[in-house]
Amino acid sequence: MNTPITENIATLIATICPVNPPATLKSKIWQAISEIPSFPLLSNQHNKAWWDDKVKQHTTEPVYKGLYLTPIFQDTKQGLYLLWLNQTLHEEAHTDISESFLILEGACTFITEDKRTAYQAGDYVCVPDSKHTIEIAEGTSMKAIIERLQRA
Repeated sequence: MNTPITENIATLIATICPVNPPATLKSKIWQAISEIPSFPLLSNQHNKAWWDDKVKQHTTEPVYKGLYLTPIFQDTKQGLYLLWLNQTLHEEAHTDISESFLILEGACTFITEDKRTAYQAGDYVCVPDSKHTIEIAEGTSMKAIIERLQRA
């Protein structure tokens, strides 16, 4: 933590001996910063149009029959994926991550132990910790952003 004396000394040194990096370094720094992927956490305050624009260039990679998944961003704490489902994803549960969805296209029904909730394009879904199923109506599909966050 800086004390007022330390801050005053730093200000004095910066005033006496200003350092101006060359313009080429400044532009390289700004270019590097602008290329860092920046993805907001999903929430019920999402911007569906922003996400539609961000994922329009992504293509699908088959992972399993009826499920197509493309990673958008991954680090040790957060994973964002573009998901297409054209059949029901049967019962699963997560104990080490929290999971949420933003439905971009189509519709689905989340089924937990005691509840069925229908969602459509534009809806945000915070997945419960309990076992859950994502039901897709026959002959339809769903496109969504999935966010998985490591729990502490």
